[in-house]
Amino acid sequence: MKKLLPFILIASLSLSSYAQITFNGINLNIGDVVLQAVDTNFQTALLSPGSDLTWNFAGVHGQRTDTIVPIDPTTTNHASSFPNSNIAFGTPELAGYSSLTSSEFVGLGFGGYIDALSQDLELIYDIPDTSIIFPLNYNDSRTAYAWGEAFANVQGQDVRMSQSTQRTQNCDAWGVVTTPHDTYDVLRVQELEISIDSVFVLIFGQESYQSDYSTFDTTYRYSFYTNDPTIKYPLLEVKYDHNADTILETKWVTFLPNNTPSISDNSSEISIYPNPSSDYINIDTKENLVEVKIYNTAGRVVKTSQNRNINISDLPSSLYFVKINTMKGTYREKLLVK
Repeated sequence: MKKLLPFILIASLSLSSYAQITFNGINLNIGDVVLQAVDTNFQTALLSPGSDLTWNFAGVHGQRTDTIVPIDPTTTNHASSFPNSNIAFGTPELAGYSSLTSSEFVGLGFGGYIDALSQDLELIYDIPDTSIIFPLNYNDSRTAYAWGEAFANVQGQDVRMSQSTQRTQNCDAWGVVTTPHDTYDVLRVQELEISIDSVFVLIFGQESYQSDYSTFDTTYRYSFYTNDPTIKYPLLEVKYDHNADTILETKWVTFLPNNTPSISDNSSEISIYPNPSSDYINIDTKENLVEVKIYNTAGRVVKTSQNRNINISDLPSSLYFVKINTMKGTYREKLLVK
């Protein structure tokens, strides 16, 4: 059973000088956009635990870019099963549910339609998955456990699926990381995650363990957290094989391409509705409209219009950026196409 919860960690304040920092909390909000590039080839020295270290990720590349947008859990199909969730990830049809407070970030489970099983499933953690607690300081360590289960009927067989996770985390280093964009003060957390996803089939009233469906992942992950407010996610997430001394994968926060509009200068004088939408959007403004351009997350223009009512039914479900030119200026908004 594929893990569907993207457990995330965000920063809030930046420091101009290189220093040991305290990670004080998560600054991710519903509707924020995170572009996370993935590189499976890059190698660099991760260094032993310690203080005032320097890591060089300036040469990391983006083989692909994932778009992460938190959604309002109340807009999803399984919201009633997760009353404590205040932030979700995915789509209304299939979402992972989390709880974000000033002291912790917790995974609660997932719910939605699974194509492979042709049915709706809910996996609710009886022991929630606390992915991080705040504040985070150098030399902090913790071990956390999570467990949940879901039930289904597959090809006429009653099935119980369970998911258990153990996280052992050590904030083992601090220092400076250089990426293709800039240099950042960071805390590094080493995490060993042991996860077991198991399937049991009910046969003649007894459960039979199906080992072929079980996974056991003990990959080390190093996460680098910065207090720069523009980094709405871990600055870097590195999967590392200690036995082979090899980086298996690097995920890093990238930014919108130069030809993609920024979304930081929205104006209350102009709005797009409905948003999200699946067929039409309306541009609501008293200003004289010149042109509307819609960009995808790769920075390409996918639609241009001079109308206030725009047909978007031909656009695939995704996040887009809308640039609205008027006689008085340029405005930018996010658009979610369902």
